[in-house]
Amino acid sequence: HFDQDGAVVSCNRQFLNIVGAPREKVIGFNMFKSLVDPAMRAAFTTALSGRTGSFEGDYRSVTGDRVTPLRVIYSRISSSDGELLGVVGLWEDITDRKLAEDALRESEERYRVLFEHSPLGILHFDQRGNILGCNKQFLKILGATREQLAGFNMLQSLQDDAMHAAVVRALSGEIGQYEGDYRYVINQNVIPLRA
Repeated sequence: HFDQDGAVVSCNRQFLNIVGAPREKVIGFNMFKSLVDPAMRAAFTTALSGRTGSFEGDYRSVTGDRVTPLRVIYSRISSSDGELLGVVGLWEDITDRKLAEDALRESEERYRVLFEHSPLGILHFDQRGNILGCNKQFLKILGATREQLAGFNMLQSLQDDAMHAAVVRALSGEIGQYEGDYRYVINQNVIPLRA
C-alpha cells in the first residue's frame, strides 16, 4: 500500500522478499520517486489517475539490488468523495512461470530442429485425422508438396485399408503401424513404406 506520493505505508512479507529489504527500510520509502523503469512508473501513474495500471517485466529493486520478474497491478484508493488516498499494488513474483516458459521454448526449439532435420518422414495430424504439418523428408518420400497436403483428412481420404487402420489405432492412443507398398492417393505413386 502506497500513499498518494508513492511512499510505502504497509506491505506484506512477500513484498519484502521481492524488494529484498527489511520492513524498517521499506516503510516510508518512496517507491515512485525511485522507480527507474519507465513502464513501472507509467503503471503507477495510471493508477493515480484512477485507472488500473499494470506492469510485467523484470524489476530491479532499488533497495535490495536484485532483479525479479514481476507482474504488477496498481489500483487507486479513493475516499467516498473521490479524494486520492493512495495506491494499492499487487506484486506477483513470476520467476517460476518465466522459467517454465523458457524451458518450454527450449523444448519446442529442440523438437522443431528434430522435426525439420530428421532423416525420417514425420507427420503431425489432429484427432480428426487432418494433417497439420509434416517435415521436408515426409514430402520427399511421398513426392508431394505442402499445398497438396493442406486440408488432407486421412480418415476420409486414405484408400489403403491397412494405412487407415493404423491411423485409427494411433488416434485411439495405440501404436499404429503400417508396412507395405503404399499408393499415395494424390499422385498415385507407389511407395514401399514403413510407418
